Amino acid sequence: MNDEPYTGFFGFTEEETRKLLEDCGLSEKESEVKKWYDGYRFGNKHIFCPWSLISYCYAATQKDNTVPQPFWVNTSGNDLITMFTDNSMESHNAENIDKLQKLMEGENVDISLMEFTTYPDLRVGVSFDVFMTLMLHTGYVTFAEGSDTSDKVTVRIPNQEVLYCFNKKRELLFGENNPYWYNQALKLVDLLMENNTDEAQMLISTMLKEFLSIRNTGHELYYHGFMTGILGLAAATKNFKYHEEIETGTGFSDIIIDNFDSEIACILELKKVEQLEDCYDAADDATKQIIQKDYAAKFISRRYKKVYGIGIGFAQKSCKIASLGNMSKS
Repeated sequence: MNDEPYTGFFGFTEEETRKLLEDCGLSEKESEVKKWYDGYRFGNKHIFCPWSLISYCYAATQKDNTVPQPFWVNTSGNDLITMFTDNSMESHNAENIDKLQKLMEGENVDISLMEFTTYPDLRVGVSFDVFMTLMLHTGYVTFAEGSDTSDKVTVRIPNQEVLYCFNKKRELLFGENNPYWYNQALKLVDLLMENNTDEAQMLISTMLKEFLSIRNTGHELYYHGFMTGILGLAAATKNFKYHEEIETGTGFSDIIIDNFDSEIACILELKKVEQLEDCYDAADDATKQIIQKDYAAKFISRRYKKVYGIGIGFAQKSCKIASLGNMSKS
């Protein structure tokens, strides 16, 4: 499809699209149609998705509906994305998550093109590059302008229609009903209640890259909501008490996980900063607040065996953790 004279045969060219819209009395919709259904690159030609364009013209002329809709993605195998994330550990790799996030933010990403004679079975797990090559073959991404078309290539999401599909899938894949998300939340509760801050830090940073858009990381309350969403349900599953913004000591602690039966409590204080290099200081400031506000006093007075004070500093999609250790022994 990338070789002449075939580059214009697998969809509508810009000239053909302009003529079709003109014949349908929709010339004034050209820019909107371009945003939704253009974007594919075969060789040096820009190609519009033929099914979507015809469906749009039909809806506009026969049903008087000129609002762009995701026609093609509603007929295609959209479960490809779900199959990959469900069956491949590489889908949860922080670097690959970052690439998917960049795609959804309109950026280009580099991949190694993996040629295959038969389509790979995503149900048994494939690499990220194999998955992206399959997405290229099936129209979810296309070659970026100036990219080679073999070996090392650069790809992007072609248009608004496909972006709509990715965003809908993101809501399902990274939402609370996703078993991977839920299992990670359970794991994080265990790590925090064991004061395993190194692994907890890595896990939170990975989840930040997976679940948060960088545009949504501008306020400390967003991180608070993020941690509440992760820890609240998981703590309840383990029959731990979960508290947020409750009065303790001389202030209001951000989050407390309380295992009454084992006499273990974990006090979390969260701080947000702008620069990544300031995360360490933010985490230290959070632990100082735990001490200054005497957040652990209630649990120490109840003779809990372990009371961990943990400060977390957030910046963009990363975090750093500082721990006061077991405060019941101090």
